[in-house]
Amino acid sequence: MKWISHRDKAHANESYLEGSWDDVMKVIGQCHALLHQNGVVRIQSDIRVGSRTDKKQGFQDKVDAVEKLLKEEE
Repeated sequence: MKWISHRDKAHANESYLEGSWDDVMKVIGQCHALLHQNGVVRIQSDIRVGSRTDKKQGFQDKVDAVEKLLKEEE
């Protein structure tokens, strides 16, 4: 599992976590638990999940594909 930081490409409210379903959900749960332990009484997480079975494609592969298309349009 890896935490992906692309601050130059991402919105200020986004983080990218890439890994297995169970690992990602575990980390999200741990984040919530840690915040609650530190006195935060209410937390809201908005999650967008993508998965595919036809090929292995990570976050950086998607970014590279979009950047390639944008360069072709120039």
